[in-house]
Amino acid sequence: MLKPGLKATVETEELRFEFNNFELAWEVLAGVTTAKLEPNRKEEAKRAVRDLLWPEADKPRRFRNLTQFIVGAVNG
Repeated sequence: MLKPGLKATVETEELRFEFNNFELAWEVLAGVTTAKLEPNRKEEAKRAVRDLLWPEADKPRRFRNLTQFIVGAVNG
């Protein structure tokens, strides 16, 4: 529930990512997140993501991320 005098709007932003192959996508998107994993756990995670999201690891892939922001401002 909004407080009196507060106006809220929803803004939508679409971000697109395109990578030429899985290795590049993994380095960019998961490199920091998985940096402290043990090597065997990192490889297990990498294999699981590749199998689920990127069946043809040597081919390009596009991703689309739709984000919604709720923006509030005081009226007046």
